[in-house]
Amino acid sequence: MESTSKTTHERAQWSSDWQFILTCIGYAVGLGNLWRFPSLAYEHGGGAFLIPYLICSFIVGLPLLHLEMSLGQFSQSGIGWSWFVYSQNFNHLFLKSAMSLIVSVYYNVILAWVLIYLWTIVTGRSGEWASCRNDYNTICNKYNFSN
Repeated sequence: MESTSKTTHERAQWSSDWQFILTCIGYAVGLGNLWRFPSLAYEHGGGAFLIPYLICSFIVGLPLLHLEMSLGQFSQSGIGWSWFVYSQNFNHLFLKSAMSLIVSVYYNVILAWVLIYLWTIVTGRSGEWASCRNDYNTICNKYNFSN
């Protein structure tokens, strides 16, 4: 009689709850939120913007985060394999590649702006930002602000 043994792979475990929580926050926050949040808060009333923002985050964001984590636990895999687990049709549409392309283009635009600002600072032309002397600065020209 031959004994058939099924090989099981040991899955990695989080060493602490804090490690799991901080990793989830790191994935959920992302670069887009860090880049966009200060301008949104400034445009929509500063501190008063935080109350509806936090309410919407708890009403919409937490259930979606819970759904995403539940889907990940159900498939017991990463994003690439979970598309295959939930529907065979998604595999043929190349949606994984399309999602990767969209995220890459989005982050490359942000990175390009960062490099432009970095180059401007390194070359010593950052003083141009401190003045409102350009014709296209209609708000500054309207109120006659000067630095």
